Amino acid sequence: MDIAALAAQAIGLISTYLVGVASGAADQLKDSATGGLHRLVTGKLRQTKLGEAVLDGLEEEPSAPERQAMAANALTEAANADTAFAEQLAAAVNTVVVSQSTADQSMVQNQANVHAAGAVTMTRSVIAGGAVNQSRTMKFAFGGVVLVVVLVLAIVFLVRSTKPDRPALDPDAQIEEIGVKAGEEGARESARAYLDAWSVGNADLACKLLETGDATNFGFRVGGCTEGVRQYHERMSPEKRDQLRNIEIASVKMSNEKSARVTLAGEVPVVGEEFRLRYLNGRWLVTDIPQK
Repeated sequence: MDIAALAAQAIGLISTYLVGVASGAADQLKDSATGGLHRLVTGKLRQTKLGEAVLDGLEEEPSAPERQAMAANALTEAANADTAFAEQLAAAVNTVVVSQSTADQSMVQNQANVHAAGAVTMTRSVIAGGAVNQSRTMKFAFGGVVLVVVLVLAIVFLVRSTKPDRPALDPDAQIEEIGVKAGEEGARESARAYLDAWSVGNADLACKLLETGDATNFGFRVGGCTEGVRQYHERMSPEKRDQLRNIEIASVKMSNEKSARVTLAGEVPVVGEEFRLRYLNGRWLVTDIPQK
């Protein structure tokens, strides 16, 4: 049994469930197979503080890939540590998959019946009215609308798939609009970009995401902040760089509208396990001097 794949599948199903609940479909979903899966996973993960934090994050933004990944990792650890729970999880996921497959087959059959009935009705209408040309026009018009919709969806998909979720992983990335949004979203974005910039050695971006006074203090003895980041990064082992790249943000707690504390899922170089940010001059900036 591939526990990691099972956990990822379970979280994917639960994320879709949470989106449905948020849209007002709670009455239809709460007694569903997915609802049972959600209760099973929730009951297990809320037994630990980290699991509870991860679940809170997923429930806030069930469509966010980063939060889904965090929840999947926490669920993988829980299932690896508890064989009985892993078996329950596999059974619950299978139940959801089977129920969805049955529902999909029913929907396809219903659509086929509707299309068949519609075709018979249209044929009778055309024969009765002698409107053969009109029928052809309707078919071409409908086909054109479908083609346009398909093209638009394809373009949207391509745009979304090519837009990087973590631009700071590019060693040449610029600060641009990173961290300019107010509130938790902007703070989380700056925090992720700061960690990513350190992982790839983007000294310019890392220093621009660091509060000016802390940047000055950090680089005082080595000729400036960017030089300090470069030297630190050169001494950093590949394993430590990977830690910065792969670490997950467990939570972002807002002290007020301009102050936030970020808690990571573990300890990493540069920041440890926690660090603070402030919203200064229209951007979230890290206010803790890098740890050497």
